[in-house]
Amino acid sequence: MNNPIPGWYPDPAGSARLRWWDGAAWTDRLIDQPEAGAPSHAVGASPVAPPGPHAPAHPMAAPPGSAQQPGTVPGRRPAGPRASKRLIAGVVATWIVVLVLAVSSVVVAVGSVRAQAGLDAARKEHARAQQELEQLTDEVDELMAEWEGLK
Repeated sequence: MNNPIPGWYPDPAGSARLRWWDGAAWTDRLIDQPEAGAPSHAVGASPVAPPGPHAPAHPMAAPPGSAQQPGTVPGRRPAGPRASKRLIAGVVATWIVVLVLAVSSVVVAVGSVRAQAGLDAARKEHARAQQELEQLTDEVDELMAEWEGLK
């Protein structure tokens, strides 16, 4: 199981302060939240580990009486309804795109088959016309020969 990196996270007990997560358990160390825009240690990371003993706890376990649920990542909120709706919308949009592409492919394939059928019919008609032209040319040649013989 991957534990979150050691650092300062919002206090799972619900106070307005940050609590140190040592990578395996919550400690008793608390600091005030940094003011907005003030360069301070970032939530979720700390340049220096806090001194003092660490409270033993199961990884990912919150201190007794805290609002954090066991097995959740400290400082992260569980995905809410907005994230679920966006995920569903993304999946639906993906399926719509796939469906449009599939229908387009079928339309192109049907058009191609129809065009090929039309081309085959045109080739047959051309061959028939060519044969008829050759027959008429032969008849004209025979008539010309007969007329030359009558002169």
